[in-house]
Amino acid sequence: MHNEPDAIMERSATGPAKAPSVSVVIPTFNRLGTLPRALESVLRQTYDDIEVIVVDDCSSDGSWDYLQTIRDPRLRVIRHETNRGGSAARNTGIKAARAELIAFQDSDDEWLVTKLATQIEEYRRVNSSEFGAIYCAKITNGEGKFGVYGPREVQYMPLPGYDKTSGDISRELVRRAMISTQTLVARKDLLEKIGGFDETLKLGQDWDMTTRLSRVTKFLFVDKPLVLCFTSPDSISKVKANQAVARKTLLDKHFDLISQDKALHAFYLTEIARVYQRTGCWRQSLPWLVKALKIYPLDRRAWMALALGSAKSIVSAKRLDLM
Repeated sequence: MHNEPDAIMERSATGPAKAPSVSVVIPTFNRLGTLPRALESVLRQTYDDIEVIVVDDCSSDGSWDYLQTIRDPRLRVIRHETNRGGSAARNTGIKAARAELIAFQDSDDEWLVTKLATQIEEYRRVNSSEFGAIYCAKITNGEGKFGVYGPREVQYMPLPGYDKTSGDISRELVRRAMISTQTLVARKDLLEKIGGFDETLKLGQDWDMTTRLSRVTKFLFVDKPLVLCFTSPDSISKVKANQAVARKTLLDKHFDLISQDKALHAFYLTEIARVYQRTGCWRQSLPWLVKALKIYPLDRRAWMALALGSAKSIVSAKRLDLM
């Protein structure tokens, strides 16, 4: 985590001096239209031994003024001097947190009222130092299966086919992004140990962070949809390209883990290629597929994608500059 000054002003909580058991961190930037819904869903939790840290990442839409009207004593508000991005805002919240456990919420999503209570109950029931993080399922409005987006699309995550959801899930996480920050509760000391969120990444920050976290602790999973997420229209056009960038980044950062399994390594390369293909950049997909097949020649998906990409690239020269 970066150490430069991260706020020019803070409105501190007025509640008891005793540290809460859970700190909830909410980063926000120009989300005045959805921030009240997200914040209220946290403040009305049935588990109320919490502090709520909203980090305003230099919003210009009146978010700071709105936050000053909330009189809940558990609320702390921190404002960045300049816009530094979601990762930096979350890191500011981690640094400011007083609790041993930290939960995250996004400023456009919603928690069910029993979200924290359900997770903390399970965390305490297991009561093992081996498990330093717990997450739950979520339902996303606006996103469906197979990369389909629209107002009537809904998806449950993790998907039913994700067999390994608890314990050591590092290999599962490098394969697929299945944990969103809104669903996560983790020990503060472990978040600090891994350096928090990578502020150099423009996307896939939660995927990267949870993957790094999974390499130092085991995860618990509550198979209940306790979080409602909403895919905003302005993000839909960027999703396909973002997927390729995210996978490239994860491949570079966790190459030691991914390369241990030839099938997994080939899967990764094929997935990057398939993202290029879904954006119509057929020719750019070919080097990734050739590399995948050199590593693991038995990958049927790679062979099929290579055949399709070779045919399509004859008539399409579209390029996508991702990095």
